[in-house]
Amino acid sequence: MIFRKVIIALCAGATLYLAASEEVYPADKENLEFSVFLVEEKDSYGPRDPIYLKFKLKNSGKKPVMVNKRFFLNSKKSPPVTRDVYLEITGPSGKKIEERETNYETGYPRTVDFTNLKSDAEAESKYKRNLRAYFDLKSAGTYTITAFYKNSCGDELDLDVFKKEITSHPIKIVIKE
Repeated sequence: MIFRKVIIALCAGATLYLAASEEVYPADKENLEFSVFLVEEKDSYGPRDPIYLKFKLKNSGKKPVMVNKRFFLNSKKSPPVTRDVYLEITGPSGKKIEERETNYETGYPRTVDFTNLKSDAEAESKYKRNLRAYFDLKSAGTYTITAFYKNSCGDELDLDVFKKEITSHPIKIVIKE
């Protein structure tokens, strides 16, 4: 009987230890990198060619951090709960390109949209996004694309989720006539 109680106590202790090893540390101690990348890199794109993008978060810190991997792309002007990512594009003239007047409706992210990103792990967007659905890119020349990630959700699920804004390194594309 005593042997059985010791085994039960050891199992309970192991369970508690495993749960503690999965602890997610406060986001301000983490180093997350955010990147935007082209699904298919080309030397240039025609005036009607789709330009597909994807997004990636990498935990370069030493401790796990909870992130929203939904990567919902929407207008910077849309409410924070309806976007996880927005883009800024500088055109060939050096001026910022205005977004199309679209605001895609979405609800809160689902529980499965959050992940505990361990050290050196990455989370990549599931779907590619056609840049032309969001911006009118007609003029020939070089465009610079910068993506911004900022999650505003997770509290409603009682999750300690990373909520700082992260800026990607800019990427360039060339559009030819």
